[in-house]
Amino acid sequence: MVHIKVCRGNFFLIISNKEGSLLFTKSCGDLGYKNVAKRSNEALSTLLVLGVKYLLSAKDDIRFFIRTEGVKKTHLTQIRKRLLKPLLKQKCELIGFKIYNKIAHNGCRRLK
Repeated sequence: MVHIKVCRGNFFLIISNKEGSLLFTKSCGDLGYKNVAKRSNEALSTLLVLGVKYLLSAKDDIRFFIRTEGVKKTHLTQIRKRLLKPLLKQKCELIGFKIYNKIAHNGCRRLK
C-alpha cells in the first residue's frame, strides 16, 4: 500500500506491505527541504521519484494500492505523472486508487 499524505506544510510518502507493517517512509523535510520549499512541486516530485525507485527495487511482484489524503488537483496530476506512469510501464498492477479530501478546519467558519 502506498499512502501519500499532503498537508499544508509538508508531503509524506508511506509504503507498507499487505499485513500493514511499515517498509518505507519519507517526508520532504527528511529530504532537506525547509520551510516553504517543503510545499513546492519540486519537493513532491523528488519524493515521488524516490518512492518509485523503492517500489521498483522490491524483489516480489508489485501490486499496489494508492491512498492519497488532502490532495489538490495539481498534486493529483503530479502524482499520476511521477508515480503511476513509471510503475504501470513496468507492468506493475494497480489494485486501487482512493482519494480522501479531509482537511480539518478546527470547527465552524464564519460566513463572509
